[in-house]
Amino acid sequence: MCQAPKIFLASDVDATVERVAAGSHAWAALGVEGRLRHLHTLRSKLSRADFAAWTAGSIHAQGLDPNSDLGRAQQVAEMMTLSAVAAGELGRIADTCKRLAAGKPPALKLRRSATSEQVVCSTFPVTRYDKWCNPLALAGFSSEVWLAPGAEATQGGEAIKSSSTADGGRVCVVLGAGNQDFLTLVDCIDKLFVRGCAVIVKHHPVRQHQHEHILRCFEPLIELGVFASVVGDAEVGAKLVHHESVASVHLTGGVATHDAIVW
Repeated sequence: MCQAPKIFLASDVDATVERVAAGSHAWAALGVEGRLRHLHTLRSKLSRADFAAWTAGSIHAQGLDPNSDLGRAQQVAEMMTLSAVAAGELGRIADTCKRLAAGKPPALKLRRSATSEQVVCSTFPVTRYDKWCNPLALAGFSSEVWLAPGAEATQGGEAIKSSSTADGGRVCVVLGAGNQDFLTLVDCIDKLFVRGCAVIVKHHPVRQHQHEHILRCFEPLIELGVFASVVGDAEVGAKLVHHESVASVHLTGGVATHDAIVW
């Protein structure tokens, strides 16, 4: 069952990390094929998410009047972006996981630079959904990865070799303080299904509206013991990122937070 957002205390950190760390080994043992089944469940959950309520919280956090022209326009834009980016991300990962489970490398759109002969991989838009439904693609954005001169596209083979474990048995803390709701969501998805980590996401109190929606969508993974969502202050964040059972940290937020963690 989902619960109303509550402020997490530093004293709650150890029990949560220990629970997720215990589940991380089972999550790794599932391999790509096993995690793919949970990915399908997550896709189903997200397809029924109340994106209007989700983004209404974002509008409130930004201090906008939801009944103003600006507030309504901003909410519509965020609803489109959140739903489209989430659906596109899950679809791409599902397609890649299916290929890896079958012992095949990810499907890539490769070309060679006419001037340098470097291998260039198109990374967005990739699917028809990306091209025609994603607001970023509709606005003309695209992305590529250029390999180092002389290098070939070999990561697909490496992905097959490591797909059974990835970063298995590891816990990642995702610090969600981005100014767009989709950022925290796709960060969690990436760490769970691409990196194979168990995840604890800590929402900034300003973005705590995400907590209840994340709880609802990720409920099966919470019950499995491989995911947790909490709302907390800087003290909670510090205790999480420096916990001995946390292997990695993913941050979307301010430079000061990055420097406090790294330096």
